[in-house]
Amino acid sequence: MKRLLAASLLAFASAPPAAASTIPLVDLPPNLVTVSAGGDPQIVHLSADYALGTWWGQGWIVGGMASYDISGKRNQRESQTMGALRITRHLGGTFPFSIGATLSVGMNLVDPAQETPPDQQIYASPYLLWVQPALNISTPILGDVFNDQLWLRATFGPVLGRWTSGTFYTPFFSPNVELAYRILPAHEIVLGGGFVPWGLGWRGAF
Repeated sequence: MKRLLAASLLAFASAPPAAASTIPLVDLPPNLVTVSAGGDPQIVHLSADYALGTWWGQGWIVGGMASYDISGKRNQRESQTMGALRITRHLGGTFPFSIGATLSVGMNLVDPAQETPPDQQIYASPYLLWVQPALNISTPILGDVFNDQLWLRATFGPVLGRWTSGTFYTPFFSPNVELAYRILPAHEIVLGGGFVPWGLGWRGAF
């Protein structure tokens, strides 16, 4: 467990900022909704996910998220203002470890008018479309210390897209790691998520 925690914290500390909001829960019970809100010094975000409750939909979670860049930076080629839809499938496992897959489809705003460095991509449109299939895991950590109230959740997968002219640096892999502390049975304080390592947010289940 100590090795797992060390590896997760290393990924958490080294992962680049990615506009993604908190991670969708892979083990969400049927007919339950989760809502999250949070941000970091550059971004505010909202997300919501719903676990289907019909017999044909059990194990599927659908949702979406949006973020807005509040950094006030000008003349930047890319911003973290974006929106995305996502669908998650629970593939197996129950407490204390669950695994699934999440597919996200989204769009970031970019500035195609800015001068393009020779080693970077040319943007032909202000809308940068992308798709990310990702592995999704969820498990409590240090259960003997935190009584299973501290959770590690992570997604990892390639970001596909940037279908415009110019140099392509995709697919690239975007790790997304969060630590969530359950302050009440249906409420968590979340550190990380899409805005590592500085993002702070809240998640509630209803």
